[in-house]
Amino acid sequence: MCYLWGVKVKIIRKIFLLVCLLSVLPGCTNIKSYRDIIEENPVFHLKNYPAFDPHQPLVNRIVPAPDFVLSYLKKFDGVDTYEVYTPSEVEVTMCA
Repeated sequence: MCYLWGVKVKIIRKIFLLVCLLSVLPGCTNIKSYRDIIEENPVFHLKNYPAFDPHQPLVNRIVPAPDFVLSYLKKFDGVDTYEVYTPSEVEVTMCA
């Protein structure tokens, strides 16, 4: 009787695991890969930032955000009020 009960428990565990896996799989098909996300968003392409030179001092790298960055953030956050921010001279000298 004990052996039969052990076999039933093993079968029940396998069925439970199978049901769990089958319930999760449909949701996994809608997940985009990181490669797809990067390819469809110009924000993530380094070639779109030609002015960026990591060897330059930080002060020289402070520039307004490109338009495609603002449009991506507006779409991502669902907010239309983003504007390009230009730092003041005081803020620029703080980064020097």
